Amino acid sequence: MPSDSFVWDVALPERRQGAFGAARPRATLRVSSPQEGDETISLPLGVGKILKAKHDSGEANPASRGELMFLVRELSARCAATRIELLVNKRDYSQRELDDKLRADGYSSSVREQCLGRAIDCGLVSDQRYAAAFIRTKVSSGWGSQRIERELKRRGIEPSDVSGWPDEFFSGESEEERAYAVARTRRLAQRNGYEKLVRFLCGRGFGLSTSMRVARRVVDESNAGA
Repeated sequence: MPSDSFVWDVALPERRQGAFGAARPRATLRVSSPQEGDETISLPLGVGKILKAKHDSGEANPASRGELMFLVRELSARCAATRIELLVNKRDYSQRELDDKLRADGYSSSVREQCLGRAIDCGLVSDQRYAAAFIRTKVSSGWGSQRIERELKRRGIEPSDVSGWPDEFFSGESEEERAYAVARTRRLAQRNGYEKLVRFLCGRGFGLSTSMRVARRVVDESNAGA
């Protein structure tokens, strides 16, 4: 591209099956301007497709690099907002989960912040709502409080910030009684049953001391009934 004039185009990646865990494909915006010379700018694929269609049809005719970058910003914000809507229409996500997905797509931090901020302001995204639903689901699945808290933090939510945690999410049973109810659903192994049950309960998020007491109780009951 000549550096003494403003020229731009968009290249899309070749269609091919990527390896599992590979980075998501990106479009490439190629720009030549008197101000910046030759540039290659990575774009989210969805943004690149729209921008290329506008370029090829002649619909987009920015007169300068500044106008082009403004257009890219507008398209990015529009595509990111659509991406958020499509995701949360399937299920709730935490703010961090959505931010991670947008980052993987290639959206800039400013676009992510803008679009997520709007989604939060209008109630489309709510960490409180997400956390409450997540906790209730996991409590009904027999998770202990420690595992629930660990998984909330991994999703960017501080458990102490969740309204009503933990008292409003558990019945009047103690943590030990909940662990016992979970342990009773598992068949006691004939060999190393105590140790395996302790590991199982710890994996469900119950504390080590609680898991040990409950496992001992289950083993003793099993031996008494033998």
